[in-house]
Amino acid sequence: MQWLIAGLTLASIVYLVICAMVGWSIAIEKHRSPWEGFIYGLLFGPLGPLIEACLPDRSKASERLPDEVVGGRHLSRAVSK
Repeated sequence: MQWLIAGLTLASIVYLVICAMVGWSIAIEKHRSPWEGFIYGLLFGPLGPLIEACLPDRSKASERLPDEVVGGRHLSRAVSK
């Protein structure tokens, strides 16, 4: 009985680490912090990479802003003050 519990515990830990590594790779693809994906995968198991995949891509958010807008303010207004 102890071997069964030890085996299931080890299998669960390996499974969560695999989910964490998948979350890590998804976070890198979406230009987010890899540690964010790793922690989501470790804490939430197979839902972690799914959560990470549903989060917005950070590179696309930065591409939407024009170059002259910094921090929500236009550079022309910031320089004229």
